[in-house]
Amino acid sequence: MTAATLLAWNHPATGYELGIFAATPTFSWVLIGLAMACGMSIIVRQAILLKDPDSSWLWGLLLLIVSRLTILFLPFIRGYVTWHGDNVSHLGFLKEILQTGHYAADNSYPITHTFLAEIIQTTGLSVELVANLSTAFFSVFFILSTYLLATALLSERTHQLIATTLAGMVFIGGGYNVLLMPNGWSIFLLPLLFYLFFKRLFHPIYSVPFLLLSVLYPFFHPLSALIIIISMLVMTLAFQFLWKNQSRGLTNSSHPRSAALKPMLIELMILLPWILSFNSFEPNIRLIWIQITSGGPDVLGFMSDTLSKINVHGVDAVMLFFKLYGVEAILIIVSSVGLVITWLRVRRSTNEVIGRLFLGLGALFLALGFMYLLYLLGMPGMSSIGGQRLLSYAGILTPILAAVTLATAIQRIRFKPLTTMIIAILLVVPAGLSLMYIYPSPYVIQRNLQVTRSELNGINWLMNLKGTHIALISSSTNELLRFTGFTAAPRPMGANVSLPDHFSYETLDHFGQAFSKPGYLPLSIAEKQTYLTIWQVVGRFTASDYATLEDDQTVSKVYDNGEYQVYLVVPYS
Repeated sequence: MTAATLLAWNHPATGYELGIFAATPTFSWVLIGLAMACGMSIIVRQAILLKDPDSSWLWGLLLLIVSRLTILFLPFIRGYVTWHGDNVSHLGFLKEILQTGHYAADNSYPITHTFLAEIIQTTGLSVELVANLSTAFFSVFFILSTYLLATALLSERTHQLIATTLAGMVFIGGGYNVLLMPNGWSIFLLPLLFYLFFKRLFHPIYSVPFLLLSVLYPFFHPLSALIIIISMLVMTLAFQFLWKNQSRGLTNSSHPRSAALKPMLIELMILLPWILSFNSFEPNIRLIWIQITSGGPDVLGFMSDTLSKINVHGVDAVMLFFKLYGVEAILIIVSSVGLVITWLRVRRSTNEVIGRLFLGLGALFLALGFMYLLYLLGMPGMSSIGGQRLLSYAGILTPILAAVTLATAIQRIRFKPLTTMIIAILLVVPAGLSLMYIYPSPYVIQRNLQVTRSELNGINWLMNLKGTHIALISSSTNELLRFTGFTAAPRPMGANVSLPDHFSYETLDHFGQAFSKPGYLPLSIAEKQTYLTIWQVVGRFTASDYATLEDDQTVSKVYDNGEYQVYLVVPYS
């Protein structure tokens, strides 16, 4: 790991990169991959060869954790400033808390920002450093909390080790492992919440931390709080079906058939007032009603249109699907087999307590999968609650469920080399696919979300410009308003005008003919490279368009630092 880190350090990013994978020395990735393989081998060997594994598997877990941290720290080791998207918005929220001492009126995720603000004030570390590195530790915490959940629901040590290995090898959640997003953090904490929920059935003392964490969740992320409510409801129904009045080993006050009802009601009573106190959720609520009365969106049709726009069809479309959703597909299939195996075992035993609890979690997994299917089919309301994120919620359960399938293969297949090969494939393939997806890159036809120092300087210059009342002409990849809090610059007061394709040169001689008032046009090298390479097939902008813009008499370049330019566009007269 030290060699991989030093190699990356000696090859820093000199500007915007289309993808971090190609820009980082190949040998760094090879060394990290070898470390992960060694960690996996140590744990799997214990699971396969030893009936009673000793503590040496912890060295394998340590290798997986260090490897994961190295992968997630690589961009910043190589000089990345931060990331675009929600990431920079939450950096702005964080800076505002530190500067003013209170939350912004539209901050509905105060737990994340409060936690980071406390760390910054206690340690004296920079805002960027703490914010950029913090998500990696939550990604690691997901591994540890998955192990805890495995000890509660999987009675055999082999199952527990396989579940932990899966969580450590596969970057479940994709970009949630990288970006500062309260939604991602709240997802990674769910295994701990479920661990506390199941443990309280046997030991009432766990009710206290379970209740505390449950109460915090609406302030962590409303969608995750909603998922908790759905989880409690689904598991209550599942336990009603699964239980036959057995309560061996359980406390009388926390029988599974009723243990989830009170937490569900408490979560609901906290979540509803919190959501309704923010105007920012009004569009979501209004959208639910609109979709119920007029029909849901054509999600599959939108996906098809997107593939057509980027000219991906046939075999290429299948390959892109495998790159984007291959991890989830593999883990869902393996997890489903694990559910069937457990169901068959539970049916043969009337005193199988742990197996029934496991099936309760499996019922939640199936419910989330069904809800995601409804989202794809355009069921009204599903898109307004973030239906596309349901796959991540189902994904965090797969290490526990899939471990049963893999552990059964270990126990049933007597030819150990075959067992080792099967386990290695089912661990390494999802791990490799997930690694290639956590950072957007040309590999998945997505632009790198890197923010460079030059881009940040250019945005800061523009947003501190005296003429902020002038309209901003922006494209879909330009997120100036997200940088207001991060740069501590005044919010632009002018209109936000959409950037027309080809700068309108297909129908007009001058760009200024498209406007009746002056406007600032910011362009970064990231946008240019993206449209001229990854998204070239979309045909929105060409090299000729950018060349024509430079010679346009209605366009004047007022700022240029090499990677970020600002143009003043005046109406043509």
